[in-house]
Amino acid sequence: MGISFGLLERLRSDGLFSEGCRILDIGSSNLYDAPAASVQAFLKDFNHGLPAARAFALAEKLAKGSTYDPQAGGTC
Repeated sequence: MGISFGLLERLRSDGLFSEGCRILDIGSSNLYDAPAASVQAFLKDFNHGLPAARAFALAEKLAKGSTYDPQAGGTC
């Protein structure tokens, strides 16, 4: 399954993510078009125990991997 970060934010604003909710994703998970700052804010809201330095590193990695090229796919 693939999802853009914009759609993820829309689902969040529509109230589909709440405290303690769980999501089952079957198959390959792909996140597209995810700006690092937005990922960091998302992690802050949903993973309170994640240290800031780890959240920053993870957000940067997800942002880099969420770029998509029709020929090469994402970058890691």
